[in-house]
Amino acid sequence: MKLNNSFDRLLKFICITVIVIGVFYRVTNLGFKFYWGDEVRTSMRISGYTEEQVVKTSYTGNVLAFAQLQHYHYPHEERSISNTLSALAHHPEHPPLYYLSARIWVQFWMQWFEDSIAVTRSLSAFFSVLAIPCVFWLCRELFASPRVAWITTALIAISPLHILYAHEARQYSLWTLTTLFSSAVLIRSIRVCSVKSWGIYSISIAMGLYSHLFFTFVSIAHGIYIWGTEGVHRSKVVVSYLVSSAIGWLLFSPWIFIILTKASRTSEAIDEGESSVEVSFLIYRWLRNLNRVFLTVIWVISILFWRSLLFMHFIF
Repeated sequence: MKLNNSFDRLLKFICITVIVIGVFYRVTNLGFKFYWGDEVRTSMRISGYTEEQVVKTSYTGNVLAFAQLQHYHYPHEERSISNTLSALAHHPEHPPLYYLSARIWVQFWMQWFEDSIAVTRSLSAFFSVLAIPCVFWLCRELFASPRVAWITTALIAISPLHILYAHEARQYSLWTLTTLFSSAVLIRSIRVCSVKSWGIYSISIAMGLYSHLFFTFVSIAHGIYIWGTEGVHRSKVVVSYLVSSAIGWLLFSPWIFIILTKASRTSEAIDEGESSVEVSFLIYRWLRNLNRVFLTVIWVISILFWRSLLFMHFIF
């Protein structure tokens, strides 16, 4: 018994150390990495501009100063939240929760800090840090062993993929947070089966859908879990789940309407070949992101491989 207690204390200490390191990596060097294309689009949308508007007003044939382009990167009085919603409605595949949160977040912190990439990215880091205790909570709801919860939380905390998303001004860390939170709330709602818990679950479903459309698959997985554990008979848990899930989707229905109204425009773009991507490229990206969940070795090897080819090209 004493040996087990000593091992548990040592394991807990190691996991807490790893978690602290993971939090440290999430909140440091936010402004030093390359601000890539999708993040630029994030800045434009939270500022209330579409790509078409930026191109129309900026590409006049004259040389642009850096400050002129920075005008589209941060919220200002000329553009309100309604402009941000309008810009997002042009690309409804990106639900508005992260972008509206980013606009409010950036406007708040710009009162004390100068305009910077770190300020914009810090919201993703914040969501990623909040996801860590949600992992622990979900594991405690699912498993009786505290060891499983500590080990899983440590793995997620130090995961290269989650640290990468914490450093990007994109909605993926929010999607991770809502997925973990909603799943933990579901397990708790099944256990306590109270009106309050199921009400929170409804809100979590809506938040997840408003964070990323792929949360649809999370919602489907929740339904499969209910079917697998409760069966198809009409029980209190099954009825509560169906009602709560329906309320969550109903709260998301305004954005579904926007998606449907823009569906014709999206289909026209696909017909014109604007969104065509080779399957081999998609497979490469899927494998790379799967690899980044725990390791970055394959990604590093691929970079060294292509750089070696480039070096050989210049030699010969």
